[in-house]
Amino acid sequence: MLNLLNKYLEKKRLSYSEQLENNTEIIHQYILNVFKIVEGMGKNKHFLRLLSTCDQETYTINHPIFSNVLEELRSVFEVNDDVYLTFISIKANEDSLDNFGRSRQHECKIGLRESYLMSERSWYKETDKVYGKPTMTLPYRDTSGSYIISFTKAIFNKKKEIIGVVGLDINLYNILKNINSPFRYLIVASRGEILFDSKEVSSNIYQSKFNLMMLVKPDVFYSIMNNEMNNVFTHFDNKKRTIH
Repeated sequence: MLNLLNKYLEKKRLSYSEQLENNTEIIHQYILNVFKIVEGMGKNKHFLRLLSTCDQETYTINHPIFSNVLEELRSVFEVNDDVYLTFISIKANEDSLDNFGRSRQHECKIGLRESYLMSERSWYKETDKVYGKPTMTLPYRDTSGSYIISFTKAIFNKKKEIIGVVGLDINLYNILKNINSPFRYLIVASRGEILFDSKEVSSNIYQSKFNLMMLVKPDVFYSIMNNEMNNVFTHFDNKKRTIH
């Protein structure tokens, strides 16, 4: 009887390929859900008003609706447990404001930063500035040492000119916790950058701040780049993500 039960349970276990497909779908849905949040931010009336009324001389924290914008940023932050930071960035004065009320422009003025230009930030460079679709960046290390993925959306005026970007940051570890698999695997971006692998090594990324590019040996990296492994592909906003 016990042997029959074990055979039954063995049949019910997910195969390797089934587990990969399952994890692919989990990640896919997770990212689509984050995109929906960012889409909602892009329609927020306070965000749109701030971006459309700022000019080069505007000092963000003195703007008439600063408190309203801050309240909205905090609202998005507080109702989404995985969100690390929410922000709005203003093209006119190259400033960014986050849910903690920190203005990069103000930080420069009081000496906490030497300089800040929104246009030089990696998340801005990777934002879809043609069609304004929600965009996700590759992982990068922020000032706290954590690996972050930014989800952004460009905002346009009636002349179809970019007036700013809204977005949020999610800690890589919060995406990782959605994956539950006994298998070792890698999730790799289309250019070969490692998003994360199995939980054991990924925890080391989070705790020890390892360099993401050092997680695989050169020969493995070469195989990844040349698609020499069994792959399951999925697409997020035209950016291929690969599960090995």
